[in-house]
Amino acid sequence: MYRTLLLSFAMALGCSCSSDAQPSTWESFVSSPSPETEQRLIDDIGDNLSGCDWGKPVNQRAIPDRFRQDLFRLISEGNAPALRVGFQVDKCLDGGDLEDLNRSIGLFFDKKPDDFVKESTQANIAPQRFAKWISSLPLTLIDDPTSQLELINERVNKVESLVASIEPQMSKAALMLLTERQESLSIIVGEED
Repeated sequence: MYRTLLLSFAMALGCSCSSDAQPSTWESFVSSPSPETEQRLIDDIGDNLSGCDWGKPVNQRAIPDRFRQDLFRLISEGNAPALRVGFQVDKCLDGGDLEDLNRSIGLFFDKKPDDFVKESTQANIAPQRFAKWISSLPLTLIDDPTSQLELINERVNKVESLVASIEPQMSKAALMLLTERQESLSIIVGEED
């Protein structure tokens, strides 16, 4: 009786009690992100990606909560396979998780701007998404407008130095959004002085 209750409880929680259970494709990917584990993951979650939208239950099947922060960390560390997965799952995220993804992609840009531009171009990223990601700042700067302005200035310089390798619409959108942020932060920083 006790065993039956325990198994019922485990099944209700979605636990696998099999001793030979294989790790999920998400577990494999976040523990060892590579082009191979990326492809297996995308193949596994592909059907769920097409149904993703704001607040839909299918979002959890595409990217379960327990793997989101791992994905964001990998992206912010400059992992290209994780970035490409992020491009795929962004439509499956909303609210704070979407903002965390945006910030982590912004940090990827800081670490590897050339790779970011290459991956964005290959993935045919829309100019507005490209600009949004480049202008998303890390949470660590939330109460530090001076450091925010410094980072925005660095990103403007990076975009300007990469303009030859960026699609014209992408660079225009990125520079426009970064310049808007630059102007508003300059006012805030000026008021603090």
